[in-house]
Amino acid sequence: MTRTYKLLVSPQTAYILLVSWVTLILILGVGMAAVASADNAGDELANETVLLSNDTAPIAVGVEWSESLTDAANETADMTFYNATEYDDDPANATAVLSDSIAADVGNTTENEYNATNSALEFGEEYHVVLEGTDSEIADAWIEEGGGALFAGSGGAAAGVGILAIVGVLGMFVYMGRDS
Repeated sequence: MTRTYKLLVSPQTAYILLVSWVTLILILGVGMAAVASADNAGDELANETVLLSNDTAPIAVGVEWSESLTDAANETADMTFYNATEYDDDPANATAVLSDSIAADVGNTTENEYNATNSALEFGEEYHVVLEGTDSEIADAWIEEGGGALFAGSGGAAAGVGILAIVGVLGMFVYMGRDS
């Protein structure tokens, strides 16, 4: 028994779709490589503006440390709260309100919480939080304002979902064009 398949589109259109798909995959690959090298160069893990209020306290800053972390004793993620207005005007000269380090813990997640009762932060103030560290040693990083994630560290999951969506659509074209 042989199965025959028919295309839903003309051979010329199928060729154009194939070339477009290959081009898209190449562009995504180059883009992901560029993002990866930029991440390693800057080591900025998270960068968010948060409002500290009774509704949003505490502000949580977290790091998921890589299983392959080699020098945990000397590795930290450094977090700084800046005055948000000053940071928006001139990040290089913004006032650092609070700085802290999160110590590495191989393969585990470390999360520090900050609020007005145990730090230099004040209720009703808006802060710009910057979290920095060695990107290759950190699997994920985030800043949570009152329990809602504002940042999830890796864009790899989003790229994976996009590629799966493309493959799924192409699979539908083949399946729908199949003669049973």
